[in-house]
Amino acid sequence: MARCLFISYDGPSHDYLEALFVPVLGATSHEVTILEMCPVGSTAAIEGRFRNSKVEVRTVVYRGSSSGLISAGNALTSALLPTVRLVRALRPEIVHTRSYIPALLGLGLKMIRPSSRLVVDLDGWMPQDRVDAGSWSQDGRMYKLFATIERLALRYGDAVVCKTQRDAKRLSRLLGPSMEAKVDVVPNGADPRIFRPLGPSERAAVRAELAVPLGGLLLVHSGSFGELYAPEAVFSLFNLVLDRRPEAWLLVATHDVEAAAAAVSRLPPRTQDRVRVTRLSHSEMPRVLSAADVGLALRSEAPSLSAVSPIKVAEYLCSGLPVLTNSAVGDLAAMFDGHDTAGLVLASLAPECLREGADWVAHVSGDQAEVRRQDARRFGEAEFSLARAAAGYERIYAKVLGRNDDS
Repeated sequence: MARCLFISYDGPSHDYLEALFVPVLGATSHEVTILEMCPVGSTAAIEGRFRNSKVEVRTVVYRGSSSGLISAGNALTSALLPTVRLVRALRPEIVHTRSYIPALLGLGLKMIRPSSRLVVDLDGWMPQDRVDAGSWSQDGRMYKLFATIERLALRYGDAVVCKTQRDAKRLSRLLGPSMEAKVDVVPNGADPRIFRPLGPSERAAVRAELAVPLGGLLLVHSGSFGELYAPEAVFSLFNLVLDRRPEAWLLVATHDVEAAAAAVSRLPPRTQDRVRVTRLSHSEMPRVLSAADVGLALRSEAPSLSAVSPIKVAEYLCSGLPVLTNSAVGDLAAMFDGHDTAGLVLASLAPECLREGADWVAHVSGDQAEVRRQDARRFGEAEFSLARAAAGYERIYAKVLGRNDDS
């Protein structure tokens, strides 16, 4: 067993910690401490939630800013001294950083404790993601700064973790043949003990809470809501489903309820009446997902999506929901190949593809629904489980420590 310090910044709220980091790292055989850089005001909510966890969660606060550069700088300077003190106290054999600012911090820590192995988890292609969202330009200083951080992390990290095989190819090209062996792929996973199918009576109870009839076909979109999550395609698809299945409903479970509600208000009355928007905590999500029939994971097509492994796909499948997604999203096209009853991967979000998706969704009923639910569950347990993700980190930690996988 090794001591590991896991450093994370921004993006992940305490829900993300609860959904992924704490359960996955807690499932490894190592002694893990998570240091979360978080904005002022969120410390108590994060630390209090994980007081009884196997994984120790500590926080360091920084003052956010409307400027991404200033916010990142504040996070880095606020975390520097506390992290140095923590490294000296814990003496970790492994420093595992998630995303770009922690990677920069990890590079500095290697100078203080050269014996620690640095595992760089980029968790997506963040600079390109900002370009795809329209926030940055590839000619701008922010893009160039974070692209430089990525190159340094790739060069000096002892291992590089990404979420998809498609992103591994990109990173391997950047590293070159002599260093590409540093790259490992660990897709996100969900805990099938928590995300699991419900029985008929439990499904009926959840449907009653949502004011959705048990006999209605329920589609669900969970997680973030915004332009990168293809809202126009989601609503266009749902309209097509309504044409085929008038008893269909759409649940949008998101923290971005204001944006989602505003988008729904612009829909035709027929569609508005069949859409429910709600905010759910991570602990509430499993039972609600299990009451649905189909999980939606559509994303606007963009280069950065090649590096994405949506947690919600794992949660859908483990809950027994067949998944409708599109080929731009990570490795899903390759992973779902041969698993047609567990999901459908659309070639694009073009109208003819959305019609194909609506036809597929509309045939979820009766015995066919139960077959798909069982196949989705089996596929989720086999390919998208928390245990599989934890085993990936075990393998990487063993490699950087110079141990065999079975040590």
